[in-house]
Amino acid sequence: MVNEEKLRIMVNLAKYEQEPLHTELKEAGYYRIDYIRSHLLVTLWSYSVAYVLVLLLVALYHFEYLLSKVRLPDIGSLAIGALAVYLLILLGCAFFTVLIYSAKYHRIQSKRRAYLTELKKMELFYEQSREVGNE
Repeated sequence: MVNEEKLRIMVNLAKYEQEPLHTELKEAGYYRIDYIRSHLLVTLWSYSVAYVLVLLLVALYHFEYLLSKVRLPDIGSLAIGALAVYLLILLGCAFFTVLIYSAKYHRIQSKRRAYLTELKKMELFYEQSREVGNE
């Protein structure tokens, strides 16, 4: 005989253990600060590499102009301007990364709590069935 309550719990558990939720459940094991910090480092590293590559492409595109018209003191002011833009965008990226991954962490934690609740229900179900079997 099939117990509908047990089947419902097992279906819910299987749903949580499917691929996208399974990876989120693994990520839910991190502390909040570690989760956000790891994603922040990846974001800032990716942004830094992309910024340097774009800056290099712009410099190569305007290479002839830079060699013929720009003097050495002007290069310093260009570098300071590029650094200021880099830092400004870097702060914006950091701010939005913290916001986005904080929200994602809280969403993952709520899913984790629901999963653990279903596990607890299953455990209680098995304990009750053992008690009934022992009587």
